[in-house]
Parts: sequence; structure tokens; C-alpha cells
Amino acid sequence: VVEEEGLRQRGEKSALAREMSDLQQEFVRVCGEGASPRVVEEGWAAVRGLLEQRDKLANLASCAQAPASFGAQFAAVAYLTGLRLGEPTPVERLVRNAGISVKDFFGSVEEQHLRLHPGEPIPEALRRLKEHYMAATVAWKKYDQLFATLFPSGFVGAATADQTTSDDSKQLGWGAFL
Repeated sequence: VVEEEGLRQRGEKSALAREMSDLQQEFVRVCGEGASPRVVEEGWAAVRGLLEQRDKLANLASCAQAPASFGAQFAAVAYLTGLRLGEPTPVERLVRNAGISVKDFFGSVEEQHLRLHPGEPIPEALRRLKEHYMAATVAWKKYDQLFATLFPSGFVGAATADQTTSDDSKQLGWGAFL
């Protein structure tokens, strides 16, 4: 009976080690090529700390979630770690690798910041980035709404409303605006 208990415990430890290895591989994948080794190393240490705290991230891990379902949390931890170290990881890369929207990214960053640094204010760089994103998003939505009204067939001189011409005109106009 004691031997069976020992085998069961070793099996559980082995499964946990495999799970942690899978999670670490997913964290490295979300960080992406070109990520600072320091950001990856210290970011993974932060993730392990969250898992040991038995917080929301640990609850997800205990539910046997696929490692890919941690994308938003991993992207947030990688971003915050890079910001703290002065080696920020590009948001575009994190969002693409994690397969999340920018809106979800910002929500996760704020959530993970509260877990990693309770009581500390959100970093100024993050606050500014979020403000710029919100302003650009609102401007794009207004431009997108008005474009169809102002230039139904595009403004490049198209005689008919060809979707490709209209889309190209919209992109050209947005680029010129920026």
C-alpha cells in the first residue's frame, strides 16, 4: 500500500512537471522570437509565482486547460516584465502570438499588474499607450463610418462602386490622415 502511494505521488509529480513544461513552452512562444532572454526568464518566474499563489492563473492550470488558453495572461506578464526591465516587448507581437485582441490584451495587463504589484499604480507608459490606442480606435471608427458616406465609390476616380477600389481608397485615406 505504501509503495502504491509512492508510485501515485511520483506519477502526479511527473504529470505536474509535464504541465509546467508545456506552460513554459507556451509562455516562450507568446513572447516570440527576438524577446529579451531576461524578459523571458523573469517573466516565467513571475508566472510561476502567480501559479504558486493559487490565484486565477493557478485555477485555470488546475482545470487542465490547454496551454494556449493562457495567451492573454502570458502576454500581459511578458509585457509588464519587459516594461519593468526597460526592455519592452512589442504589443503587436504579443497580441499576434497570443491570438488575442488588443482590447483583451489591455484588460489582461491591468489584471496581471494588480496581481503582480498589488497597491502600485498602473505604469505611466501603459496608461499612455492605452490612451493612444483608444484615441486611434475612436478616430478609425469615425473615419470608417464617414468614408462610405463621403466616398461611396472610393476617391481615386472610380466610376462604379468596386469593393477593392473602395477598400484601397479607404486604406490610402487613412494612411494620409495619419
